[in-house]
Amino acid sequence: MDKQQFWAVIEESRRALKPDEPEGNNELQIERLEKILSRFSPEEVIGFRDAFDERLAEAFRWDFWGVAYILGEGCSDDYFEYFRRWLVSMGRDVFDEAMRNPESIESAASRGDVEDIFFEDITHVADDVYRRKTGRDMPESAVPFPDEPKGQRWRTDDDLRAMFPALSQRH
Repeated sequence: MDKQQFWAVIEESRRALKPDEPEGNNELQIERLEKILSRFSPEEVIGFRDAFDERLAEAFRWDFWGVAYILGEGCSDDYFEYFRRWLVSMGRDVFDEAMRNPESIESAASRGDVEDIFFEDITHVADDVYRRKTGRDMPESAVPFPDEPKGQRWRTDDDLRAMFPALSQRH
């Protein structure tokens, strides 16, 4: 699945969201995404999962982890994965803007339709659809994943305040 098709699926999954009522929007997006993927062949479901994994690898960056840490008042490695899944679930415009300007994530996180910036439950949608279609577990992802996040590593709150002074002050 190419990037354009992938982002079209994500955008379609977001159409069910309530713009000013965040409660329940994560579940609405999951339900919509399940319906969309259910129309796909097993190979297309794998393609979607691989495209999602490619975006997760792109977002495996120290600056994104820093923003997640500041906005979430802490962020473990598991929560950083859930944060990146949320970032991808927000759609191409939010994702691309974050790639250019990580501090733009703050604006996306404060939108009226955002239930939580840690979106763990979206993790298994493609796997579940594939299992229902085939009766088997989805094959392992072929997407190479880096060992370390890209960019400048931060270690302390002081490092984050230096990287993101305005964001740190607001949070």
